[in-house]
Amino acid sequence: MPVLKPKPFRKEILGSERLIYEYSVVSLESYTTTGEEKILTKDVNHCEIILNDEKNTDIYIKAMTDTTVKTDKLIDEEYEEIFLEKGACVQLTFIRNFWYILSSDGLKQD
Repeated sequence: MPVLKPKPFRKEILGSERLIYEYSVVSLESYTTTGEEKILTKDVNHCEIILNDEKNTDIYIKAMTDTTVKTDKLIDEEYEEIFLEKGACVQLTFIRNFWYILSSDGLKQD
């Protein structure tokens, strides 16, 4: 199964109520976030996670495979993407048009 999600629940995001998932287990080469609070990548050689600021404001990503996190906004006001090696984890939050890393043990790449 490429993406495993539990039953969704309602949460207010950017002033509107949305159905979101607590987590997604992603086994795809590319995946765009859908409002989940946590993502676990696994069972593929490399995974690309694309952050969707219209559906997410806070997210944890645990990489059990090499994972690149991308967005159309900048991360920490300077990075277009970050790279997580297998085993790494990152916590990101979206504030005023930028994604910020709150906690990380991954590697940043331009």
